[in-house]
Amino acid sequence: MSPCLQAMPGPSISIVTVCLNQADSIASAIESVLGQVVDPASGKVEYIVVDGGSTDGTRQIVERYADRLAWWVSEPDRGQSHALNKGFARATGEVLGWLNADDLLMPGALAKVQARFETRACDVLCGACRYEYPDGRSVVRRVTARDLGFLDVHDPIHQPSCFWRRCWHERVGGLDDSLHYGMDWDLFWRLARAGARFAVCDDVLSVYRVTGVNKTSVGGGRRNRELYGLLRSLQRGPEARFLTEVAYRLLWPLKRLRDRRPRWLCRAVSDAARSTALVALGPMFGFDRVRRCTHPFS
Repeated sequence: MSPCLQAMPGPSISIVTVCLNQADSIASAIESVLGQVVDPASGKVEYIVVDGGSTDGTRQIVERYADRLAWWVSEPDRGQSHALNKGFARATGEVLGWLNADDLLMPGALAKVQARFETRACDVLCGACRYEYPDGRSVVRRVTARDLGFLDVHDPIHQPSCFWRRCWHERVGGLDDSLHYGMDWDLFWRLARAGARFAVCDDVLSVYRVTGVNKTSVGGGRRNRELYGLLRSLQRGPEARFLTEVAYRLLWPLKRLRDRRPRWLCRAVSDAARSTALVALGPMFGFDRVRRCTHPFS
């Protein structure tokens, strides 16, 4: 039995949004949370916004919603993870989640989250997410129970569609604010290792707007180095560590080779070399695991 079920009278939900100079998107993110309707007999939605001291008008937009927020602040911080920890420290809901300032919650999302947690059948809920691209394309991506079995080599969870119990958040110590790119993966990994029960949900709970300037999109080598260090620090056993080394030092560089010139030659060499590695390593480590181990690096 989950160690925090006895103390949980009802699934009230706390959502935290952190932002910095995101005047173009913050209002729609806020509206998507404030427009949520949940069963008041079971709990409520508590919304917290932490602004990092914006100078582009973001603060003034947040201030317009001040009377509908549980708490908000605009002051410099040490980065996204530090700002999120400030927000979560103020949260009182039994269920937590965070929404980035350029993402959206789907209408009715939190009612579905509340219903799932009300059954007390899980500690972490991983929902589907709709990815929207600048060219108008959109793709719905779901998480399966099988996906979660590969959490030690890649992160299949769509962060804005993931929610977890506050008691587990506190039990594992919250976010590591030294991390700038992999703090969500690190948190989910520690929750799983501590024994939290994960469940998947096919409902689309959020929209991730791929703008081309998202932190994940522009992180480049710095992001990859952080994720490599995170994997090395958290993985147990030689198998996962070996695959991480192969992915970071061989398969990821080969994947990048596809975009070099001459394109026709580099793409052929890249595809052939990665296929050879998959065929060679698949029987030893599992084809799915080998294929997924390059996903963290971009």
